[in-house]
Amino acid sequence: TILIGILSQAHDQQLVIAANPCIFMPYYVGYAMIKDMRDAAEKELGADFDPVAFHEALLKDSAAPFSIVQKNIDEYVASAKK
Repeated sequence: TILIGILSQAHDQQLVIAANPCIFMPYYVGYAMIKDMRDAAEKELGADFDPVAFHEALLKDSAAPFSIVQKNIDEYVASAKK
């Protein structure tokens, strides 16, 4: 019965996407921006990159605009370089 419930939810989600394909675009854009921030931080910090500290910086101001999130990530990178 759990599998049937999961399949039903997946089918419902498929119907929503088919009806309005752009509905999930903001989620993808957010994912892509966060991935770019993480990739840049990993590249700049190398072995000093700390995924826990990165996520703390990412979530520092809860639901914030990306300009604020980027500022928090930049501050994390700067402090990790010291």
